Amino acid sequence: MNYLLTGKESFNLKQRKNQLLENLVGKENLLSVSVFRGYEDVNIDDVIDDCNMIPFLSDNKVVVLENPKFLAVKSKEDNIEDEVIDQEKEDKDFARQKIDVDKLIEYLKHPNETTTLIIVYDDLELPNKKFITMLNPYLKHEKFDLLYEDQFKNLIINDLKDRNINIDNKALNELIERLPNSIENWQRELEKLALYPNTITEDVVKSLITRPLEDDAFELTNALFSSDLSKALSVFKDLTVNRIEVFSLIGLISSSLRMMSQVLMLSEMGKRDNEISSILNISSGRLYYIKKDIKNRSCKDILKVLNDLSELDQNIKSGIIDGKTGLELFIIKTIRGQVWNR
Repeated sequence: MNYLLTGKESFNLKQRKNQLLENLVGKENLLSVSVFRGYEDVNIDDVIDDCNMIPFLSDNKVVVLENPKFLAVKSKEDNIEDEVIDQEKEDKDFARQKIDVDKLIEYLKHPNETTTLIIVYDDLELPNKKFITMLNPYLKHEKFDLLYEDQFKNLIINDLKDRNINIDNKALNELIERLPNSIENWQRELEKLALYPNTITEDVVKSLITRPLEDDAFELTNALFSSDLSKALSVFKDLTVNRIEVFSLIGLISSSLRMMSQVLMLSEMGKRDNEISSILNISSGRLYYIKKDIKNRSCKDILKVLNDLSELDQNIKSGIIDGKTGLELFIIKTIRGQVWNR
């Protein structure tokens, strides 16, 4: 049997992959496992050739294909209505990757009985729906979705109890606020908390658990929309003091703005809040604040800021303006109404 493992919950997905490897070839038999990584510009013909090779000093072998490009490429079915995209480019990418999918399906119709192919896709972008549908008849598809908010909260509480870690209610709420929905990240943070000898307070959580950069970018974007110059500059200062690269910060702000644009588009399409949260993979709390921020705004407003941010990015890369100075001026101009026209 061949497998397709997909989902954003990378911790459970990796555990399942490792379980399969152990069951199929054992923990120590690394010579019987071949790994192809999508970011290394994999040739699908090489993957298929490896699948067709007989095992070496073993009855079975495993070929792992991680995050293949054909699952990352978008088709028309994957695009959000009215989203700004280069459709011609995406159509060409889709056609090029479909060739690889067709080749893979031809192999899967008559696979090598001594080889198990495991395709893994845990990228943040959703996999291509059309290619998934094409592959499903030939693979066992197992999905590993992120936990719902309540499930993740219960996991945290249960793990703390299992490790006999004492934490007060305020600290628990602060901890949940600071954690991204990732079991893998939570396991690392749990080990840090387990080393603390006393009851964990809110101050302890703030000193031990770093907020995700995405949250700071969201807070900065929130300040732009609420015209809170003092807050925006304060967050910007904190980020630059922590030596966050300007280009990384521009990318995070752009991502936050695109998220707002997508929420606005989906709302205008009549999607309910629970549908939007599911489509964009954001919590109900995050969605509430995004909708609050974009009230009385239009996609045109957001795209204008994105374009100005892109222009700033190019000017910094070209050496026309210093990165930190340019981004600070951008924040000031935005809040003073030179970008947002009310």
